[in-house]
Amino acid sequence: MKIGRLFLLALLQPLLGACNMVISEAPLFSDEDAANLRPREGVWVGDDPDCKFDSSLSESRWPGCAMWIVARPQGELLLQNGKGEGQPGRFVIAKDQPPVVQLLWRDEAKEDGKTFYVFFGLEPGQVQTDGTFVTAFSWDVMCGVKDPSSSEIEPYPGITPECRPSSKDAVRSAALASRANAEMAMRWRWLRPEAR
Repeated sequence: MKIGRLFLLALLQPLLGACNMVISEAPLFSDEDAANLRPREGVWVGDDPDCKFDSSLSESRWPGCAMWIVARPQGELLLQNGKGEGQPGRFVIAKDQPPVVQLLWRDEAKEDGKTFYVFFGLEPGQVQTDGTFVTAFSWDVMCGVKDPSSSEIEPYPGITPECRPSSKDAVRSAALASRANAEMAMRWRWLRPEAR
């Protein structure tokens, strides 16, 4: 998978360019829906075979293809890339199978700075007793199945043709259906604490 097309918890500007991704202008999941799961605080990197670099170097010395996330307390993320571009975000990991990450993102590339919520399926690695994990696999929650001959999308149940979900269950169902053919799947690993 090309990291320039990607996720998680980090590649949101390219992500929202995707036309087959569930988005919402309002949150669907709240803290009441939250699973007892959280990424370990610190720097996370995506494993991309097309972007090789020495991750022991400081982030400022990583190449332009590098993308990473800084997980912070209270569901905050800093989304970064090797071009010096960063953006804060907030997330909730909603319980269910699979868990769903709801990520708040403000489109600062546009003048209106519109706010969106985007969704990802999540498979955390081994979870500690306090709910933290240090590896994960994530994928985009897609709107539906794309017809390769016409590029038309047949939405999943509960998802509108404009890729808006009608309910929490619609997002969960779409997350499960998207797992096998997600366009922006990524494996993530915790690297180190954030430098202060």
